[in-house]
Amino acid sequence: MTLKVSVPAAAAVCALIYAAGWRSSSKPGIAVAVAATRPASQTRAPQGRQTSAPESGDGQWSIRTATDQMTGQSRLQAAMIASADSNGRHGNFEVTATCTARILAFTITYRSAFDQNLGFQQTQGASMVILYDGIGTMDTPKPHVNLRVRIDEGNVQGLVSASDYRNQAGVLFTRHALSQVLSGGARSPVSGQDAKDVLGDLQEIGMALGAAGTTDDAYHARIIRVELPLANGDAPILVIRPQDPSFRAYASRCAAVDPSAFVSDIRGADGFVFGSETVMPSRLFKGTAEAFATAFPGFLQRAAPTAGFGADTSRKDAAFIAQVVRTCSQITPQMALSVIERNTGRELLPQLGDQYKDCFGYINVSGRLGTYNKETERGVMLTIDPLGPHGWRDGQGFWVAAYFTPLKSDRAMVTPGNFFDVYSIARAMILPTH
Repeated sequence: MTLKVSVPAAAAVCALIYAAGWRSSSKPGIAVAVAATRPASQTRAPQGRQTSAPESGDGQWSIRTATDQMTGQSRLQAAMIASADSNGRHGNFEVTATCTARILAFTITYRSAFDQNLGFQQTQGASMVILYDGIGTMDTPKPHVNLRVRIDEGNVQGLVSASDYRNQAGVLFTRHALSQVLSGGARSPVSGQDAKDVLGDLQEIGMALGAAGTTDDAYHARIIRVELPLANGDAPILVIRPQDPSFRAYASRCAAVDPSAFVSDIRGADGFVFGSETVMPSRLFKGTAEAFATAFPGFLQRAAPTAGFGADTSRKDAAFIAQVVRTCSQITPQMALSVIERNTGRELLPQLGDQYKDCFGYINVSGRLGTYNKETERGVMLTIDPLGPHGWRDGQGFWVAAYFTPLKSDRAMVTPGNFFDVYSIARAMILPTH
């Protein structure tokens, strides 16, 4: 049956839209809130209710595809585990990000380290009336979690999330802001517009009303903070860093369905392009020491800042690194075995000659050469590490990592795990030739 909906009728429904987080009914239509009560949910979100628990380390995102076994439909997701400590008590947030053409949603599950039954502070939800082809049906009410969200240095927003589980909440970002949705036709449906179309518009309004912002806001934010009050009075804060390379790798794939997910390469104040999922492939090398020595000046020129790093500095630093790599490639297993320390098993390479002292550990190349001001300019660093588990005696070649030092003005999201990628000039696997 086709239902004609007038503008006043649509406005009346809009006034009742249920904007609790990012919940929406699985049925076609729009949810409308009416008062009701029931006891708060006592169910705890199990591990892997939809997918397996996040496997990434603290603050690092891993990408996966979740497939509905019934429908065969797949969704691109990213997962991470973050600290949920508060008032000296410990816990974790398990966070799953899901992107579609219309939304970016973060599902947050809290896991206490000291009380397995502890969940979020909840208030009672409302019953739902689902409008479907003009027929009103009731949906069971859900408890609410009242949370606060702040994007970068913007205003703190008080939002509401509804969930079947007392230790689970959600934060939603929609592709279009509420004003865009309204101007797109939901406020002024054409005469005779089918009810399904009108109610679809109203459902999008409902999502926008409960959203923390647009997907463009989320993908381009430096930091998103989510405060989630617990039932014991603690209020841990989840920190999401959308510019972290591990999340940007996910966002680059979301861009296939939502163009707002595209983020251009992040640059420092001096023009240096921080390493990321899109940048790093151009900074990798595999080959002989001689081939790398020939190629490295080009790596350095491409990665160099546009300010504070002149051609003369580039030439001196590149020549130094090329010479170190050529020298280290001359170390044979027999040479390494001849300088093993009896008690520790360490390879004492300087005993082979002073020229081999740089074939292990970290070298501040620019500091050694005096080619930079460490307060205002980036210096070039170098690390050399043999590939084999026993060191140079294995004769398997070696790793070379050349990278820049950070500046105080940098706004890159850096962790111990991604430091070398963020500031990378080149990462090389040098193959043995003897």
